[in-house]
Amino acid sequence: MKKFIISARPKQILKNSVVFIPLIFTLDQWLSDSIISSLTNSIYCFLAFSCSSIIGYQINDWIDKKYDKNHPIKKSRPIAKNLISLKEFYIYIFITFLFGLAFSLLVNNYVFYMYISYLLLSIFYSLRLKKIILIDSLTVTIFYIIRMIAGAYSVTLDISIWLYVLTFFSSLF
Repeated sequence: MKKFIISARPKQILKNSVVFIPLIFTLDQWLSDSIISSLTNSIYCFLAFSCSSIIGYQINDWIDKKYDKNHPIKKSRPIAKNLISLKEFYIYIFITFLFGLAFSLLVNNYVFYMYISYLLLSIFYSLRLKKIILIDSLTVTIFYIIRMIAGAYSVTLDISIWLYVLTFFSSLF
C-alpha cells in the first residue's frame, strides 16, 4: 500500500485546495444552514480532484517511466523503480477513477463534467501538451482554473471575471 501512497504524490494533492477559494467568497452563507452543504460539497470536490490529479500523475509517470529511471530524483518513484506492475497500475487507476467519479457526482453534474474535463486534459497533457513549452505552462494554468470553476460549481457561486484573472495570473506565476 505504501508504494501507492508514495506514487500518488501527497504533497502535490494540496494543489487541489484551489477548489476551496469560491467557498471563501460565499461568506454571507456561513451564517445560514447552507454552509454545511457548501462545505460538504467543497470537500467532495476536493476529493474528486485529488483523485483526478493522482490519475494524471500515474499516467504521466507510466508514460515517462523509461526517462524517469535515469533522472536523479524521479528514479525513486515507485513506477520508475518497477514497484508497480502494469496490472496493479490499471487497478489503481480504475479504483481511483471510480472514487473520483463518485465524489464528483455527489456534488452535482457540473463538477462531474469538470472532473472528466480535467482528466481528459491531464491525459492529453501527458501525451502531447507537456512537450510544447508555452502550451505546457498554459495547460498547467488551465488545470488551476478548472479546479477553481469546479469549486464554484460546488457552492453554486457565479464567478466574477476578477476571480478568473486572479487565478490565472497566480497559477501562471
